[in-house]
Amino acid sequence: MSNALAGDLGVSENSTSEATGDNNLDGYPLDLTPSNPALFRNLNLRIGNGIYGNERPRLLAQVVTLSTRTPYPLALILVGDPGSGKSTICRLVLANFPKDDKIEITSATAKSLDYLPEESLKKKILYVDEAIGVKDAGLGLRVLLSEGHLARLVTIKDPKTNKMITELKNVEGKPVFLSTTTLVRFGVAIANRILFENVDQSPEQIRGALEWLARRASLPHYEDPQPDPYIQEFVENFHANEEVLIPFLAPIARKLPNTKTLIFRRYKQLEHLINLSALIHRQQRVRVILLDHEYVIAHPVDFLYARDLLGPGGVSARMDQRLGRVYEYLQPGVEYTTLRVARDFNKSQDWARMILNELNNNGLVDKNENTRTHQYTKLDTNIEEDALQPKYLDGFGYDGPLFKTYLEEAKALVDYKPETEPVYINPLQFPRSRFSSIQAQSEPNQAESVNVEQSLLSSAVLGLKLLADEADRDLLAPRDLNIIREAIKEQMDRIGYAKDSILRYRVKDQSNGRINDERYVKLMKALADKKELKPFGADCWTIDEAF
Repeated sequence: MSNALAGDLGVSENSTSEATGDNNLDGYPLDLTPSNPALFRNLNLRIGNGIYGNERPRLLAQVVTLSTRTPYPLALILVGDPGSGKSTICRLVLANFPKDDKIEITSATAKSLDYLPEESLKKKILYVDEAIGVKDAGLGLRVLLSEGHLARLVTIKDPKTNKMITELKNVEGKPVFLSTTTLVRFGVAIANRILFENVDQSPEQIRGALEWLARRASLPHYEDPQPDPYIQEFVENFHANEEVLIPFLAPIARKLPNTKTLIFRRYKQLEHLINLSALIHRQQRVRVILLDHEYVIAHPVDFLYARDLLGPGGVSARMDQRLGRVYEYLQPGVEYTTLRVARDFNKSQDWARMILNELNNNGLVDKNENTRTHQYTKLDTNIEEDALQPKYLDGFGYDGPLFKTYLEEAKALVDYKPETEPVYINPLQFPRSRFSSIQAQSEPNQAESVNVEQSLLSSAVLGLKLLADEADRDLLAPRDLNIIREAIKEQMDRIGYAKDSILRYRVKDQSNGRINDERYVKLMKALADKKELKPFGADCWTIDEAF
């Protein structure tokens, strides 16, 4: 998007190509405060501490799981071959949610959902390791994801009369559904209700992930995905029950294809992603009073974020990445066999047959079944214009004429308006070379049998280092105290107090590990002795800013 076009939309666009400081990237801080325009990018950066690449799938998974705390719950299935990182992304994102917020299962029987406690799925994340595990419960799941309500008549024995009676069983609550699959085709009825996102399986991703794993193996680390304390705090504080109004979707709707009713559900997914972006950034959005209710008003920036999350194909032409790769490889008018495609992609013939047959089902490839070995030929297709273009939203920025007209016609009273137009910062483009100290969360254990003889020179160097470390503990105490002071003030500015668990992590990170747990306790005691530090409930602190 050009800067001129961004200006027309009331959107400021910024790339994220190089760092400008330890705590900034392209001039925007790396924190997760709701007022930070780079919030999506920073969430994505922090998730990236636990996995290499897959920037879109991991951010989409994070946004979808956050939808459990909004009126707009979504469902997502990550798609890819075995070992491509689907489950790692899911577990990494789920690690930041409290145990009570999620239900993690491997399978479900046909009627299992019917017998859940009445509100057991309300505001919950239902995670299934492999989507095939809930195949038998497909009908109940489809209704839950669409309506948020199950009602079934069941026959039970009356304990008083010992006779059979009919009882109405209800299950309330539309859960956020998260799962993975290796399939390239899913049942249409359930697929219409779910976002499907392909994980990156390109050679570049595979090479980068291998190097990332090798680098991680050289450092102390956890094998299982670990929670990120910054994201944990963000999740804990994020509760958005407001409804969102979107004044700019009519121009987009007029451009969407109108040949299949499937587009209605695809459109709702776009709408919900815009709603979620507006709620996650709600401190940067206009709020209005309309018919005695408060609403958050989405901005064209939220459309840009929704488009980023949907990825190539948008709402009308989304295609499995594996299908897309093979489709781009095929040449019109050339006949292909499964053997040829399998060899060119270094895959099995079963894999090639599955892909080619699905391309045939989608009307993209012709299949000649009259030959002994089936021949596949790429068909010429008319590529529709992408409806998700920001040019259609010209004038809907908060200072734009169309937005002002919308407010007048709706007779909405503006309750809050940000001082500046919201800023778009690409949440998917940033350096991949970041490797956070988060990965080194424990000290390595050295075997007792290891006994390295030190040379005279190395002993002298070690002695000097120990002396320097001893002096450092005394001479650098004021600097370390200031690190703790600033970390406490930062949290106080955000939530009014500092949580001990978050504070420990931050000061350790900001001091490059120098302030370990033992030193942290001593420094906190020193601040308490100075009457600067004050307790604020259990394991929480404030600091007297007068000092």
